[in-house]
Amino acid sequence: MSKYLIDTNIFIESAYRFYAFDICPGFWEFLKKCSQRDSIKSISKVYDEMTPNDSNLQDFKEQLKNKKFFLPIESISLESYAKVSKTLQTMQYTPLAIKNFSNGADYFLVALAYQESYTIVTHEAKSGNNAKIQ
Repeated sequence: MSKYLIDTNIFIESAYRFYAFDICPGFWEFLKKCSQRDSIKSISKVYDEMTPNDSNLQDFKEQLKNKKFFLPIESISLESYAKVSKTLQTMQYTPLAIKNFSNGADYFLVALAYQESYTIVTHEAKSGNNAKIQ
């Protein structure tokens, strides 16, 4: 069975751009149903990054938290963190890009995805070579 981890930007981009609560309530109901499955989760760092000005999104994240949708990062092994860090070093990213990546939820999402064979669901896209040494 496939397993998925939801990135912060799925919630934020959806709420503010694609699937606003008043325009597409079915999307949010679908996510609530997904939150009941063990195969679709996110992590506590994503919960922390979701600092919306929108009360609907604030309420929604609290509902998901109450359903244990956000996994604790304490379950991520040191070996998984080390693997992600080592891989970043071999990809020739600038120290600033690595620092920015490591400070956010993405680092933890990737480590847990590596450890538990999750697929990460995100709106992020490659931004060119801006973060790599030229």
